[in-house]
Amino acid sequence: MTRDFTVAVFVVRGSRTLLLYHRQHKMWLPPGGHIEPSETPDEAALREVLEETGLEVILISEPGLSVDRPVQLATPEGIQLETIGNPEDCHEHIDLIYFSVPKETPDNVQELCIDTCEVTAAKWCDLDDLAAMDLAADVREWAVRALKVVPERLARQV
Repeated sequence: MTRDFTVAVFVVRGSRTLLLYHRQHKMWLPPGGHIEPSETPDEAALREVLEETGLEVILISEPGLSVDRPVQLATPEGIQLETIGNPEDCHEHIDLIYFSVPKETPDNVQELCIDTCEVTAAKWCDLDDLAAMDLAADVREWAVRALKVVPERLARQV
């Protein structure tokens, strides 16, 4: 049995969240992937979104502690254990779930530039899209939660 630490990042822009159709897994997923040995989960989340979508993002999370040291990393929205492939493959992901927003200004809206080696399609999904799409239950629930939580957190930051 092997277990890898991974990240999944729900990117929220307005009333939509970004999902990618993953070539290998043949399903809609948020951007994400494996945490490399030399990086923090935060760094992996930012890197994976950039590599798969071309978007620079800011992680939106509740702070752990309000201290300078030790450095506080983004608190995941959740952590889940997923079997990848067939159960006989004995491969699991310990998946850290994050919410984010694109780093953009009203004058500078980033365009998607998907990695076609891993992704065959990208879609900004609103609640109606999420209800109509063929999604894994956890992907749908996390996406809906991101669309609710991110605007609330952004409003508190103002």
